[in-house]
Amino acid sequence: MGLSAESTIRLLNNLMAQSPIPFAILDGPQHALAVCNQAYEKLAARKVVFGKTVEELFPEIKDQGFIAILDKVYETGVQYQAHNILVKLQGPDGSLEDRYLDFTYSPFRDLNRDIKGIVVIATDVTANNALRAERERLKSYIAQTPVAIAILKGPELRFDLMNPMYSDFVGNRELLGLTVREAFPEIANQGFYEILDQVFQTGVPFAAREARVFLRRSKEGEPEETFQDFTYQPFRGTDGTVEGIIVTVVDATERVRARETIENQQLWLEAVLNRLPVALVMANPGTGEYLFVNDQARQLFGMVMKTESDHMRNYKPYFEVEDLQGRRLKPEEFPSARAARGEILNNEQVIFRTPEGQRFLNVNSAMIPAMYGHAETAIVPFQDITDLKSKEAQLNDSEMRLSSALIASRIGFWEWNIVDNLVHGSTHMLSDWGFAQDQSTQPFDDVFARILGEDQPRVWDALLASQKNEHQAYDIEFRIRPRPESLLWIHAKGRVYFNANGQPIRMTGTSVDVTARKRAEEVVRESERQFRMLADSMPQIVWAADPDGTMIYTNQRGFEYTGSLDPGEWLNFVHIEDREQALSRWTASLKSGERYDTEFRLLRKSDQTYRWHLVRANPVTDDHGRTVRWYGTCTDVTAQKELQIDLAHAKEQAESANNLKTAFLANMSHEIRTPLGAILGFTELVKGSDLGKDQRDHLNVISRNGHALTRLIDDILDISKVEAGKLMLEFVPFSFHALLHEVVEMFGESVRAKSISLSIENETPVPDRLISDPSRLRQILVNIIGNAVKFTSHGGIRVRLRAENLGANRIELSVLVIDTGTGLTPEQASKLFLPFTQADNSVRRKFGGTGLGLVLSRKLAEGLGGTVEFKEGYATTGAAFEIRIRAAFDQTAPAHDPEKPKTSSGTKATSKKLEGIRVLAVDDTADNRNLIRHFLTRESAVVDEAENGDQAVEMALRNDYDIILMDIQMPGSDGYSALKSLRAKNYRPPVIALTAHAMLEERRRTEEAGFHAHLTKPIDPKHLVDVILKSTRDSRP
Repeated sequence: MGLSAESTIRLLNNLMAQSPIPFAILDGPQHALAVCNQAYEKLAARKVVFGKTVEELFPEIKDQGFIAILDKVYETGVQYQAHNILVKLQGPDGSLEDRYLDFTYSPFRDLNRDIKGIVVIATDVTANNALRAERERLKSYIAQTPVAIAILKGPELRFDLMNPMYSDFVGNRELLGLTVREAFPEIANQGFYEILDQVFQTGVPFAAREARVFLRRSKEGEPEETFQDFTYQPFRGTDGTVEGIIVTVVDATERVRARETIENQQLWLEAVLNRLPVALVMANPGTGEYLFVNDQARQLFGMVMKTESDHMRNYKPYFEVEDLQGRRLKPEEFPSARAARGEILNNEQVIFRTPEGQRFLNVNSAMIPAMYGHAETAIVPFQDITDLKSKEAQLNDSEMRLSSALIASRIGFWEWNIVDNLVHGSTHMLSDWGFAQDQSTQPFDDVFARILGEDQPRVWDALLASQKNEHQAYDIEFRIRPRPESLLWIHAKGRVYFNANGQPIRMTGTSVDVTARKRAEEVVRESERQFRMLADSMPQIVWAADPDGTMIYTNQRGFEYTGSLDPGEWLNFVHIEDREQALSRWTASLKSGERYDTEFRLLRKSDQTYRWHLVRANPVTDDHGRTVRWYGTCTDVTAQKELQIDLAHAKEQAESANNLKTAFLANMSHEIRTPLGAILGFTELVKGSDLGKDQRDHLNVISRNGHALTRLIDDILDISKVEAGKLMLEFVPFSFHALLHEVVEMFGESVRAKSISLSIENETPVPDRLISDPSRLRQILVNIIGNAVKFTSHGGIRVRLRAENLGANRIELSVLVIDTGTGLTPEQASKLFLPFTQADNSVRRKFGGTGLGLVLSRKLAEGLGGTVEFKEGYATTGAAFEIRIRAAFDQTAPAHDPEKPKTSSGTKATSKKLEGIRVLAVDDTADNRNLIRHFLTRESAVVDEAENGDQAVEMALRNDYDIILMDIQMPGSDGYSALKSLRAKNYRPPVIALTAHAMLEERRRTEEAGFHAHLTKPIDPKHLVDVILKSTRDSRP
């Protein structure tokens, strides 16, 4: 017997009351509240009174349009749905609150199809809106950050977010939604894919400075060499797993190019000096250390430049030096030694005697003042004047080489005859000051006039000061205007010579163009100023520290946050519970030189509250790898912390609701299948008796609709599992062609009744033995071919097959089903593949159906690596649908024939297939036990019954049964517990699982528990007999 009407009503009321979805039923045109569950009462935030109208229960919505919508639904019978609608509802305290709701108004009808009321389902989505708003604010913060930032999500590293700085950096390319490999194919062989994968897999951040990257800076441009400072920072979800990577990038190309230019200039200068035809020595006058000896000097003196330990005072030459009178000079009298002590040499001539002969040399020297980080330097060029007296040409040549050396050295030499007031300048000085090369002597006033007017008083004061005191050095920087359109910075140094009366008579010195250095210094000052402006404009706290960890700087934001002007007091503002961790990590970073990265709470002065901050710092190192400075930031992440907590809570609620839905559907399936099994089973039994034609037709209607209801339940369960991501697939070898012909044969009777054709065509050869899920493929084929048969009343259906070889024993299988049926308009086609939706209402009225078939078919095909699509243009009339899946094929694998649909002949003939077999039928429902007894006794089996697991264990151990049919879900000791007890007592006969649960995971569970086979209700009698025969044969020795 099935459930009574009263039992059914009680069951529905219990289900509705326990549902987490707000649900209510409004009665009549006045919309009086007839039924509602607790979830709806909670949403209403008030005590509901049954019988009152909606307007009486919710007077605040009277003018919000909802009453009019209810009236329209009641009058027209058309369902109304709305999402994210603002509703002003009274809260518990009586004040109006803004609430955002998703709701559905559905009419319900009586048996005469008359509208009797409205079913209301509503969901509060206010919290979801807040979460979306919070995410938008986070995106806004990132967009305003003046650093190139992008967020990559998932193991495929797909661009989820990037700020304008990052977009500008990559040439404004459209990257959102692309993976890194799709966005930047040009970096495929540069190692960055692997680094990103490693960061995602290990959760360890990665940082690089001045990494060389070949990157396209525009959509159509070619990859160009760039240098980047970047970090790859993984971020994690609430469960601690890495969800993506935050990428920050700073373009360092200009910085690297500038440094390379300076280094190349230095190398170029050394190369030039080494190629000079003049021996040149530079030494430190304070220590005597060689600073530079060019190739000509090494060759001339036989010297080998080693380390800084080489110096003038302990050098042992292999030559002798004499003055022009032939007097041998001591080493300390050598011109180079005197120059190293700071003495200025002017055209001193000496004779160098070596084993190879003697040479005449003219020696000069000059002092280069300390500059650019270098100590004061004596420069000593040696001029070979061996043939001076005999060959004027050689003398001229030597002078030219000396002049070239001076020009290459970029040092201008000058001499001011104070008595005559004339200035004699070197070629390089004349060039710098804008005088012609043949005007080596100029009046002092003309030279002084080239100095910028506003600098002249300062220069004149320095000249006078050095002439009044011989110990007062002349060392000054000023600007000159050698030409009207140019302005240079000059670094001048000089020394005053006095006569016997102490009167200044002569002044000599050097003049060096330092314009480039001055510009560089200005750039540095401007850069520092911009850095401070940038730091002060940032919403984060920016700070700097010395190598020993002493805080030396914080930006304006840091001062405003803490209220302290002393950066060194930072630890006082850290929460007491976080101080030890913050300080220990900071100390560890200082020792290791590794990045500082932690989180702790900082006290905010304005409201005396502690807020969470992400604190990061990177060391800046010199060329030797020594840390010279730390730069860091403190970013307020309190909102992110709170969002993480909210998201975790929302996720838990969603998963809980989904589990409740899955459990509810599974239980409903069991509860419906159990009485349905009895209905279909006893229908088959009655069909086996002597019946009239009308009676047999009526029973066929019951059987056909019962099986249709079973398929509907299976579809609903499958849809639920697909949505929950829990659909299980079983990939096994099977015969594809056998499966397809079996499906086609299923519709043979319908095709013949309609006088239409159903044929199979092969466009390409299709392998027979495939490896996929045959049961799911059969389900797809039955849905698509069944629809074609249903909607075709003349003409026929063609099933066209095609296989594309993908390599590695894999194919993409295409099954194109083309019919000559009613066809689809573009509007109807747009509604396909939507759950519970058909082309239009007329289709449902004429052909029936739930609208689940196409949706489920596509989901199943996607699970098999393909899809189901409506194909336009394939049929002049009717419609065409293509099924595509990807499958392996193996001609050597044994074919696995999927379970075929079982049908019963309904004949009353009996046989003795089960003669001599004793069966124990265990089921808590007497109807099911009685049905099984009827099925088996007509096959001559002996059947005993047990109504629960405990009774089954007792009877099985007491009697000699060949097989046990065990229901899984029973009160008290269920089927699993009973089997466990039997196996513990070494019970060997086969035990078959009987269950109304139709899900694949239930079958796998029974297999893992040790059941010999698995049968699903409603029970097919022929299949039941076959399983008993096979199981008893397998268990016998």
